[in-house]
Amino acid sequence: MTGTVKVNPTHTHFVLPGDQIESPQGLVEPVRTPFGRLHVAVYAMKFISRDLLYAIYEDFRHLAGFFLVTALVSAVAAVFAVRRGLKPLRAVADGAACIDMNMLHQRLPVGEVPAEVAPLVNGMNVALERLAAGAARMRRYTANAAHELRTPIAILRARLDNLEEIPAKGALLSDASRLQTIIEQMLVAARLTEGQVAIDQEVDLAASIREVVFLYLPLAIECDRTIYFEAYAPRNVARGNRRAIEAVVANLIDNALRAEPSGGAVIVHVGPGATVAVIDHGQGVAQTEREMIFETFWRKSEATPGTGLGLAIAKELMDEMCGKICVEETPGGGATFKLIFPELTNIHESSQPCL
Repeated sequence: MTGTVKVNPTHTHFVLPGDQIESPQGLVEPVRTPFGRLHVAVYAMKFISRDLLYAIYEDFRHLAGFFLVTALVSAVAAVFAVRRGLKPLRAVADGAACIDMNMLHQRLPVGEVPAEVAPLVNGMNVALERLAAGAARMRRYTANAAHELRTPIAILRARLDNLEEIPAKGALLSDASRLQTIIEQMLVAARLTEGQVAIDQEVDLAASIREVVFLYLPLAIECDRTIYFEAYAPRNVARGNRRAIEAVVANLIDNALRAEPSGGAVIVHVGPGATVAVIDHGQGVAQTEREMIFETFWRKSEATPGTGLGLAIAKELMDEMCGKICVEETPGGGATFKLIFPELTNIHESSQPCL
């Protein structure tokens, strides 16, 4: 007869007659089978290595649901923790993406950044401080240089005006006018960037640009050209800075007079919607170059006269005033530079950075 030796909640050990009770070789345990729950008895079991794989498989089959739920919960918790942990870093990245040369006073947020990353953000803020200080020094240097050059250029222009008629007088006046225009643009650009002048003034485009045209009319006549001024309405008010607008238009008129063939006419048109067009009938600007001409120091070739600064500074001034500048082809040949200014409807709104 058999004898029970050990009884557990899940299985029972037993011995057969003649066995030693201290080392029972029989085992009875319940097993789920395709035929239902059965009690299976085995005797004198022998360990085979592949039995371990079967055991692991059976345990995993019974615990697969638990493991799956645990894995899903862990994955969701990890994603949530990572997203929450990286949120301050995303705020730092967004802040860094918004900083340009006109917003060097801004600093990256450090408050909620993890302690491990805070030294990196602090280092970036220190670098921004040094960059802002360097940019401010350069702007002050540019403004001071432009201011110092205004007087000698004005004297030079006056002496050329009083010079007796010589073949080169027109070319000399044109060169002096270009120098005067670029220096005025540099000075206005530096003051706008430093916030020393307002960019939300009410500017009557028709009146301001008419004055610029009158100033350039003697030069145009001296160079065997003329300028026509057209206004859509007697008064056309835009938002911006008067000196900056006049500097940009003066640069475009100067360029147009150089491009216009001898005996031709440059047209300056103040249109609706706070727009200005300066039209010449020269060689025009190739389609592939219409973006590059506004880059600093860009010239079509080394033989091209000029410094490549005028249009670059003009674009900078338009950007500061939240306006746009572009160039199109003049019907029949030539270039038409268009300026689009913010309209007066937004003059009393709070000033916001241009996007």
